[in-house]
Amino acid sequence: LPCRETIFNDLSCACGRSSIPPPQPCGTPTPSCPHQCIVPQPCGHPASHQCHFGDCPPCVVPVMRECVGGHVMLRNIPCGSKDIRCNQPCGKNRQCGLHACARPCHPSPCDPSPTNGEASSSSGGKVSCGQLCGVPRRECKHTCNAPCHPSSPCPDVRCEHRATITCSCGRISTTVPCSAGGAYNGDSTFDISVIQQLPMPLQPVESNGK
Repeated sequence: LPCRETIFNDLSCACGRSSIPPPQPCGTPTPSCPHQCIVPQPCGHPASHQCHFGDCPPCVVPVMRECVGGHVMLRNIPCGSKDIRCNQPCGKNRQCGLHACARPCHPSPCDPSPTNGEASSSSGGKVSCGQLCGVPRRECKHTCNAPCHPSSPCPDVRCEHRATITCSCGRISTTVPCSAGGAYNGDSTFDISVIQQLPMPLQPVESNGK
């Protein structure tokens, strides 16, 4: 049930320029105020919102602001905006020192702080960023698909990129792992079975025919 008491104080808006005189039933809402907010804004712009109780909303005056990644200055950004992103690739160096951050524009840092175990096992303070290595392999120039490993060489494993091998006359070809063409020391049973089906020695070629 509503309170049956009566209040004998003025009911005023936040700025005090609009009020309802007493007496009023208890629970009567404060009056709405048509005037602009008079609270000084931290940015220095005049308030563009109406009188209110509580915290002021963010300033909406359009200004130029730099994106959080430091790439570009953007126009017509509401003054009170905090997380301004340009959607360009970040491009900053990752913690490994080998790769650039490929995430869209974002606040720093690009990588979380390494754990104690990661920091102690890293070499020269470099920790894996988790991206694919991407370094060209020595024997075939395909890229290393291992996760980033700044403190160790690329693993000596068979290249699994798909490539086309063909006989010398070009009439017979098949698609096999790159290493089946002889780029890796030692052929698997599968590689040998494929090669033995062809009448002539094979020449390894890329999947684009080169």
